Amino acid sequence: MRMRCLTAPAAAALAIFVLCATASATEPVQATVCPSQAKAEQVLQSQGHFVPDDCRTLRVTRVDSPAGPLCVMDFSGNNAGILGALKDAVATTQWWAACAALHGP
Repeated sequence: MRMRCLTAPAAAALAIFVLCATASATEPVQATVCPSQAKAEQVLQSQGHFVPDDCRTLRVTRVDSPAGPLCVMDFSGNNAGILGALKDAVATTQWWAACAALHGP
């Protein structure tokens, strides 16, 4: 996927810096993440059939940039209802990191 940089609001400056020029993105990887070990264990024990209300789907997408491969971790778009909309409105829903820093233990 190729994108061109035109204009952007100041709040999106980091994302625009990464996506301008010759950035390319790959298909995202998804995982369920929870705010506690106990809730993550519930997801594991049910083999994903039961997901507690405050767990979320995390999408991680690799973006090749001139500075090197970056990964965007996106927590948005999977909250149902008004509480989910409020969470997305007040919390940072996308976090960026060098992909090399993300690896399993």
